[in-house]
Amino acid sequence: MSVSGAQSLSVSDDITPYLKTKSGNAYSGEFLKEDIALIEDQYGLKGYADARVTPKLDPAGANAVSIVFVISEGRSYNVGQINIEGNTKTKDEVIRRELAIKPGEPFDKAKIEASRARLQNLNYFAAVDVMPVDTGSMIDEKDLVITVTEKPTGTINFGAGFSSIDNLVGFMEISQTNFDIGNWPSLTGGGQRFRLGVRVGTKRRDIQLSVTEPWFMGKRLALTGEAFYRDLLFLSDYYDQTTFGAGLSLRKPLGKFVYAEAGIRPQSIEISVDNNASEVLMEEQGDFFYNPFEFELVYDDRTDLFLPRQGRRLSAGVEAGLGGDVDAVTFSATGAQHISLPGDTILNISGRYANVSNGDQIFTRQFLGGANNLRGFDYRDVGPKDENGEPLGGDEMWFVSAEYTFPILPKIRGAAFYDMGEVSGGPGTFGGGVNSNWGFGVRLFMLGGAPIRLDYGIPIDSDPFNDGSGRFNFTIGYNF
Repeated sequence: MSVSGAQSLSVSDDITPYLKTKSGNAYSGEFLKEDIALIEDQYGLKGYADARVTPKLDPAGANAVSIVFVISEGRSYNVGQINIEGNTKTKDEVIRRELAIKPGEPFDKAKIEASRARLQNLNYFAAVDVMPVDTGSMIDEKDLVITVTEKPTGTINFGAGFSSIDNLVGFMEISQTNFDIGNWPSLTGGGQRFRLGVRVGTKRRDIQLSVTEPWFMGKRLALTGEAFYRDLLFLSDYYDQTTFGAGLSLRKPLGKFVYAEAGIRPQSIEISVDNNASEVLMEEQGDFFYNPFEFELVYDDRTDLFLPRQGRRLSAGVEAGLGGDVDAVTFSATGAQHISLPGDTILNISGRYANVSNGDQIFTRQFLGGANNLRGFDYRDVGPKDENGEPLGGDEMWFVSAEYTFPILPKIRGAAFYDMGEVSGGPGTFGGGVNSNWGFGVRLFMLGGAPIRLDYGIPIDSDPFNDGSGRFNFTIGYNF
């Protein structure tokens, strides 16, 4: 095996070490195709858009063949103009800001492919094609023609759902992922994200409105504004919590998989306690102004949002009350590792730790139990309680969970899991200690998004206020 015609690249440094076709090895047509593509890509990184590789095969004795990669380098180019076609709704600037290559730069095939992938990942377009063309006047430049085929980016979802946490809920959601707040009346094409969600049920009433500008001030800095109202009746049998407020946050990518997010979320919270509640719970009654500053650092390289087969998500954050009636400071850390195993089986290991200082109000404390952590126990029922057995929350919480899922049918997976955790501290006089459970369940991927989850958790270790019977957890229709 040899290479001829290479002048701009070093055969020994830039080509030969990366080839799969080696002298003395068995001939492979597939390896040959991959090696041709590799050499052309190496030239593409240096701007040689017309580089071509032709393999020359000659007999070399019994059961042997001589292979010569004959290279025609052409010439190197810079990028001339970048022309965009097919975008009847999306503004040019929304497309151009995603490009990894700019006019005047070397014609780098890797950057061109990265640009195409970025545009495709916006999910605004059914197809994205990038074609180099001769400029007609500049022999050392090639123009780029980017042709996009737009697709609908707005959705309206409505229906009903049920969960073991908040019972029956009717919901409606309007979203537009290519929103433009300044383009009336279509309100599309600016690359912003809009969401209006309403949930009304027997145990909750929620309204949330949010708008995100992903390129605030022309930089890769996502600015999100939101307003919300939440009437939460499912938290307790002894009190109701009503919250309304607004929020403003900024998210900044710090690398391919890392981002930081900071924001402020002023809100008014009303706690209404029943007359037959315990004395310690009666002390929670009142109206509070809570103005938390939030900061989170996240690493996320998961392969999929709803069914990650590999990758991990790690985060650390702080939430601190600034002014107002609440001085609580919460530090938290979460982690999840997804491991792909033979037979399309997946092992998921996850956990969370949180610690609260000055957690004088029940809405700042930590709870465990329910469909999202310790599945063998009722929602928020793990941890310190009053004399009636009503959860009061704690100052510190941790839990770990291991779940193994396996395919049953194309859109149905089985699950086996083990959860363990503890809530401690706080004003409670009963409960505490480590609680654990095991269980099994089913994941149904029927709605094109988050799976329907059915789990049955069976306690192993529990405090005196948590009996040993099993718990059924069922979520359907939307995420919590």
